[in-house]
Amino acid sequence: VIEAELSKGRGPVATVLVQEGTINRGDIVVADKAMGRVRAMIDDRGKSLTSAGPSSAVEILGLDSVPPPSARFFVVKDERDAKAIVGHLEDKERKGRLAEERKKVSLDDLFAQMQAGEVKTLNLVIKSDVQGSLEALRTAFSKLKHPELEVRIIHDAVGAISEHDVYLASASNAIIIGFNVRPEKNAKLLAEQDKVDIKLYSVI
Repeated sequence: VIEAELSKGRGPVATVLVQEGTINRGDIVVADKAMGRVRAMIDDRGKSLTSAGPSSAVEILGLDSVPPPSARFFVVKDERDAKAIVGHLEDKERKGRLAEERKKVSLDDLFAQMQAGEVKTLNLVIKSDVQGSLEALRTAFSKLKHPELEVRIIHDAVGAISEHDVYLASASNAIIIGFNVRPEKNAKLLAEQDKVDIKLYSVI
């Protein structure tokens, strides 16, 4: 798939480059999680085609959704095969997403993970209202010692909890600690979406 878009009046339209074999009008195709029967093929001059061979770049209509650019597309025998391929891809994506969510650490389940030996390092992003409090927090966390867990501060700063803080915590599998600060609106939504744990306190 070279490019694809949702066209008003025509639905999902994909421009594809045929690498091998022949694609015919009426064939059932799969491109990533998009599938459908080719109901029209159009070349670069706007001419309607009934078939296209190797090295042909054509627009195809009839897919049920817009495939991502660079996705490989295949002609399959029937709709059942197409649904099986799409179902497999969706299942793989869902399992990957669940595995990623399970990796996220929250303070609520930290103790259980420690007991199971799954957590060796606790990464923290710390935000505070003033520099003095931030220094006190750094000192407090540096004094925390545990034989099975290392506490590591990967970022600390003064100010509200921002989207950047959430992105950093998500990438580092960290917990965000806020002292006398609140998350910005977009940061709160992003944290919920990425399953990043934010803990707010007013006492060190």
